Formats: sequence, structure tokens, C-alpha cells
Amino acid sequence: EDEHVLVVNKPSGVLTHAKGALSEEFTVADFAKSRMTEPEETNRPGIVHRLDRDTSGIIICAKDSQTKHLLQKQFQDRKAKKTYLAVVRGLPKQLEGRMDLPIERNPKRPAEHRVGVNGKPAQTDYRVLAHNKTFSVVELKPFTGRTHQLRVHLAHIGTPIAGDPVYGGGKSPIGRLCLHALELEITIPVSKRETFTAPAPDNFANLVEEIQRG
Repeated sequence: EDEHVLVVNKPSGVLTHAKGALSEEFTVADFAKSRMTEPEETNRPGIVHRLDRDTSGIIICAKDSQTKHLLQKQFQDRKAKKTYLAVVRGLPKQLEGRMDLPIERNPKRPAEHRVGVNGKPAQTDYRVLAHNKTFSVVELKPFTGRTHQLRVHLAHIGTPIAGDPVYGGGKSPIGRLCLHALELEITIPVSKRETFTAPAPDNFANLVEEIQRG
């Protein structure tokens, strides 16, 4: 934390911000609001980007409106670089590559997304770091920030994220979605390029080690 930004390692299960005006739950936005130099009267104060509830890891919040604009622009212009770690079921046919697959809302199930020709462009670079008979550890670098992008892309190539009930990931070996936002490279005021890293929670890190041992 400094005078402009707040960087949080979000636990799995915590919401980034409330969906409506009222929420009984404590969210990242509530925490950010308490630290802001210019509190915002919205349901997402300080929030620049979001992580799904079940995803853990790094999230940056702005403490004033000028910083929020600066950070949001970097996400929009793809100047913010994100790295995720996932444990997926199976092994991708190619051990590294780029998934360039447009994503659209599923008209039959509006809360879900899918790869589809009418979707918005979405690109993710991936690299398999380790695998055993059941799971693979995959490093992911998304260039776009579509809703559920990593979950949809990995499911589409036949290796859904473990513990993802929506996109076919089945039961989780650690009782949660096996997706963690590991690193964020971004420019913060005043013109400092920073790389923030959030270590994976112990149970996630232990699973990764177990897979690395084969």
C-alpha cells in the first residue's frame, strides 16, 4: 500500500465487489473504501479489475479517482500484464501456445460464457509447467479480460480448471477452484513500473508440488 494504490492477495471465496447496491458480505471493495483518500459512493469503490469469487490472488485497487483512471486505462489498453497459475484436468495436446478464441455469453444460460463466433476477441498464452496422470499445472497470460476467459478457454481445449463446476472441472482436490492470480505488472503513480506477486495459498502450493513430483 502507498498513497495511491492498495494491492491485495484476495482469498478464494471473497467477492471483489457487491453485485447490487446492498450486500451483507464483506468484499474487497469494502476494504478498499476504508483506505481511500477519496471514498467513492458506488458499489465498487477503488475497484479497477476483478477476480471471480473462487479465484485467489493479486488485485490492485485505486485510492483516488485519478489513479483509478490511470490503472483502468492500462487494463483497457492491455498495458497491464497478468500471470495466473491453474491446475487443470488432463494435459493439453500442445504443451504451450496461444488460445485465440472469441468469448460470448451463453444465451441458454446467461450466467455462463462460451467460445462462439459472435463473441468478443479473447487471447490467452499458456504453458504447461508440470503434469501427472490426472492434472497439469499451467501458467496463463491473458491479453484480454473477458468474463471467465481462462475458465472458458481451458474448458474449450479439453482441460477444464479443476474444481470448476460451471465448465466441467469436476470435484476439486483442494475444495476450491484451482486458479490463482500470481503476478501483475503495471505502472503506478508516479510513473513507476512495478511487478506485484502474490504467493499461492498453502493448499494450492502443496497441490502444485505434488503434481511436479509426478
